[in-house]
Amino acid sequence: MNEIKSHPEALASCLALCVVASTDQRATDAQELAEAIAAQMPDDIVAAVMIAVDSTFKVVRSMEE
Repeated sequence: MNEIKSHPEALASCLALCVVASTDQRATDAQELAEAIAAQMPDDIVAAVMIAVDSTFKVVRSMEE
């Protein structure tokens, strides 16, 4: 596994984990960590990461249909 090297990478990883977590507790933990990471980042960067993650999951969902 690659090392996470930046706040945007960490935030994207946590947001993705919120979606694919195997339990509700893990999803909640990932969400809390994502919120803590986002609090340390500029709002525009957080928004860009959220858009990228959302777009990725939209593509994945459309491929599953």
